[in-house]
Amino acid sequence: MKSDSSIGMNAAGMNAAIPDKAPDCFKCRHFMITWEASFPRACTLFGVKCRNLPSMEVFFSTGKHCFAFKAKDVFKSEGADE
Repeated sequence: MKSDSSIGMNAAGMNAAIPDKAPDCFKCRHFMITWEASFPRACTLFGVKCRNLPSMEVFFSTGKHCFAFKAKDVFKSEGADE
């Protein structure tokens, strides 16, 4: 049984396990590059723009790694034989 500290709420309001390492924002479908030089990276799910990777901002704010990572379709089949 997992402790309460490893359970979080995902964007749909359902419980989700919080990963033990930061996800790669560049491979996440919620990640985007902005045109703002002062805030070049953003997360569309959380609605934040930042200098660092959004997953780092989540960790700095909550003390837990981002649990909202969703792989981009292009990375889902990576490594599969064609």
